[in-house]
Amino acid sequence: MDIKDILTKDEYTKEQSVNGLFEFFKQKNRELSQWSPKCSDAKTRGDIRYRVLDKGLPYKFAHELTPFAHYANTYYSNKPKVKFKPCCGSEQHDGIIIDNNKKNFVEITDAKEGWKWGLQKELLIKNGHAPWEHNVHGVEGNKTKQNRTANDIITSNELIRHKALICNAKKLVKEKTTDKCKKSLGPKLPYKEGKTILIVTFDDTGFSENDRGDFVNFKKAEIDSTKHKFMKIVLFGWVSKKFINT
Repeated sequence: MDIKDILTKDEYTKEQSVNGLFEFFKQKNRELSQWSPKCSDAKTRGDIRYRVLDKGLPYKFAHELTPFAHYANTYYSNKPKVKFKPCCGSEQHDGIIIDNNKKNFVEITDAKEGWKWGLQKELLIKNGHAPWEHNVHGVEGNKTKQNRTANDIITSNELIRHKALICNAKKLVKEKTTDKCKKSLGPKLPYKEGKTILIVTFDDTGFSENDRGDFVNFKKAEIDSTKHKFMKIVLFGWVSKKFINT
């Protein structure tokens, strides 16, 4: 099946109820996970799969619609009349929440070390597994994505202290949130003053419930106190699919 038959712009941007959006997410997530290009060579098939899923609607589905659908399901599961519309064009926002004809907007941003995250995904698709982010170090010979194999990506079994893992997650979340908050204060007000929810996604690999509680305190002290014009800011853990919202 062609990837364009799995995910189309019309169905991606369809206005839906919370149940409709979350069921759409689950169905398309299964279909995209199972999709494989027609090719006899496993390596070539993996490379094509990586390139296709890393752009366009499949990329937006993974990075934007996924947290949007989980947000809807977490906070609006008992409100069937509220509608949700994912966006995939040139809008300043990634989703719209329509509640009693009133519109609120959702902006989604990743708090990750982009190049490491990309290499992790590449290894995951090529090998079927990937090391922790802190065990990804770069690419041998700086080969481009088109010219390298999984063996060209430098990894190790280096251990990282748990405290350092949490500190790094906080650092990335703070940096990305600060950047978005500054933009919300700009003269063009791209995020519509008081009408936009900011979702900051972060890697919570290895987090315990104590770490999550620590992140609640971190959010209160260092995120919520940042000057901005968003309606609210929530944090979304990629692994747990849980939100931190104080």
